[in-house]
Amino acid sequence: MVTPPPVERFPRAVRHPYDQPAVAPHDALMGADTERWRQARRTDRTAALAEPLAGLDLSDYERRVLAHIAEGSDTDVVAVLNRVLHAARAAAPMSPLATDPDGSGPW
Repeated sequence: MVTPPPVERFPRAVRHPYDQPAVAPHDALMGADTERWRQARRTDRTAALAEPLAGLDLSDYERRVLAHIAEGSDTDVVAVLNRVLHAARAAAPMSPLATDPDGSGPW
């Protein structure tokens, strides 16, 4: 799995390449059928968050929460989450020593 580069400025797309305007299938509906465009846009954003999670055992509840986040978020939020999820999947597992001495984690 190739990890997309970090999102360095406001993205124009929810998937890599983030700085290029995306031609999404729902764009053809813009102006013609507002409700169908909104639903297609929500579906596309949900898919952008689901793609880096492919193969993981997610519950229906977890999928609904991710869909809720994607559907209610702007392009920048979905793009950053997409990139971070891809990076997390590609990263080596953390060792127990990578956490702070008090066990609170790397942050």
